[in-house]
Amino acid sequence: MSVKSIIDLEINDGAFKRFADMFKQFEAANKKIPKEWAAVAEQQEKVRRAGKSTIAGMEALSYLKLGTTPTTEWRDAQLAKLDEASKPKAALEFVVISSVRKLVIAAAELPQLNSTPVTEWKKRVNTLASPPKK
Repeated sequence: MSVKSIIDLEINDGAFKRFADMFKQFEAANKKIPKEWAAVAEQQEKVRRAGKSTIAGMEALSYLKLGTTPTTEWRDAQLAKLDEASKPKAALEFVVISSVRKLVIAAAELPQLNSTPVTEWKKRVNTLASPPKK
């Protein structure tokens, strides 16, 4: 008994080579994806850190606007967040952190403004808002 193919295939060597070349290019590009995703993850971390700083600043502004004093726990928690956010994870360091730190300290030191001259109060806020020694 003879075997007869039920599918007539015409093999085009040029098309197969083009496909193989395209596959090699795809494979090479695929190897870059983990590096690109790592860069995306790094950017996401930067956005997360910036968001925490922004929230701390907005809360501090609310306290200042309302003329109310936040709790010591709030101040300490915000400063801890800012300390974490200010740690350089790459070439970028958030320059806004020092300003937000001043807002947090100003909100916490608001009661002293009633009994201290404004210039001395500002100096105290600036001193207390200095970044922690590393």
